Amino acid sequence: MQISHLNPLAILLAVALAGAGAAAPAAAANMAAVPLFDAHLHYSSGSWVGYPVEYVRRVLRVNGVRWALLSSSPDEGTVMLHEADRDFFIPLLSPYRDKVTEANWLDDAGLMDYLTGRLDEREYAGIGELHIDDVSEAGEVVLRKLAKLAAERNIILQVHAGAGPLRTLFGLAPEVTILWAHAGLTEPPEVVGALMEEHERLYADTSLRVEEIAPGGELDPAWRDVVLRFPDRFLIGTNTVTNARWHNYSDLIAAHRAWLSLLPEDAALNIAYRNGLALFGREE
Repeated sequence: MQISHLNPLAILLAVALAGAGAAAPAAAANMAAVPLFDAHLHYSSGSWVGYPVEYVRRVLRVNGVRWALLSSSPDEGTVMLHEADRDFFIPLLSPYRDKVTEANWLDDAGLMDYLTGRLDEREYAGIGELHIDDVSEAGEVVLRKLAKLAAERNIILQVHAGAGPLRTLFGLAPEVTILWAHAGLTEPPEVVGALMEEHERLYADTSLRVEEIAPGGELDPAWRDVVLRFPDRFLIGTNTVTNARWHNYSDLIAAHRAWLSLLPEDAALNIAYRNGLALFGREE
């Protein structure tokens, strides 16, 4: 996609309007003007050239996104967008840098020094996205320190994990607030609901889960049940981890507006933006 040779705003307007109409012809009209809080945004190094800062700001605004929770690998991507608009972008601090990746970050000897140093230097609303699989004894020590740091700083952890590691983390630090990336990714809605029942400080974003929540444009009954049991703890997200997802951003947002339009109005507005504002202390 060579955006330098095109009019990005005109393209985005056309795609946004067409996508919203295709996703839910009648019902989406009720959600069309509602502002959105995107709780799962990434702006990592592979996107910086093809999708520069002003393009990103424009694509979000054209799609009615008014706030975005952001983490990047490396952190410079987050800094660039946050410096461009501190009211719009809410930054999370990623531990991933240089040779520290989602696969080995729990083994990084310099992790806590890096995190505390960055938190002292800049404003962050949380730490994440943190990928956690099986947790070793040594990993538990690191997670306990990390959760203690988050609680002391009154910031959240955005965690990409299954139910097992999440329970381990809450067992180590029940006072921590967790935003569960992708609502567990592969966990069924019954498991998501059970964990939310157990832990009142657990929130979840629905990035990557829209096709399961509303297959064929109809709400899945099990997902409807858990969402309406906890309408104050779900958020939407787009997970722009690849350039393909930036390219299809308007479609991702249209899909969220479509499934939200199937909910009772108050629940839809909570998930669309109110929960994000409440969680991060922002005003409408």
